Amino acid sequence: MKNFLLVIACCIAFYSHSFGQRIKTARTLKIAYESSLQQKRPLMLTIHSAIVKGGIVKNYYPHPPLVYTNIRSEDLTERLDNNFINYTTQSADTVLAAIFQEIEVESFPVYLFFRPNKELYYRSYGYIRDKPAYMKMLDAADEAYKSKSIAELVNAYLADPNNKELIRRLIDKRKS
Repeated sequence: MKNFLLVIACCIAFYSHSFGQRIKTARTLKIAYESSLQQKRPLMLTIHSAIVKGGIVKNYYPHPPLVYTNIRSEDLTERLDNNFINYTTQSADTVLAAIFQEIEVESFPVYLFFRPNKELYYRSYGYIRDKPAYMKMLDAADEAYKSKSIAELVNAYLADPNNKELIRRLIDKRKS
C-alpha cells in the first residue's frame, strides 16, 4: 500500500512539474493581437501543418509539444511567456487566410513574429529539436524586433529622400 501511495505521489509531482512548463498561449488570434497591442509585446505565431481527411483536421505531429516543440525547459518557457504573446495553430485554420495572402509561407512549421501593429518582422521555418537552436531563433527575433520597422524607415525616407544609406536599408528590409 505504501508503494502504491508513493507511486501516486510521484506521478502527481511529475505531472504538475510538466504542466508548469507549458507556455501561456492566447485562445484566439484576435485575442493574441489585442494582447500584443495592449501589452506592447511582439506576437509569436506558430503554425503547424495539418492533414485534412474527410473534413477532419489531423495534426501532422503525433503529440502537441511545447509551443510546440519537444523541448521542456523552464528558462525557455519563462522567456517565451515574458517576451512574447504566443499563439499556436494549424495550417488548416481559416483565420490564417488573410495572413497567407500577405505572407508567403514556404513550409511548416513556421514561426512568425509580429510587432504590436501587426507588421511581420521575423520568420523562421522548420521543426526545432534542441534548446540551443530554439534560443538562437529567439535571439534573432529579438534582434530583428530592436531594428527599425519598415514603417519607421519609410517615414525617415520621406523626411530625407536623398539619403542613399536609408534607401538601401529600406530595400533590404522589404526583401527579407
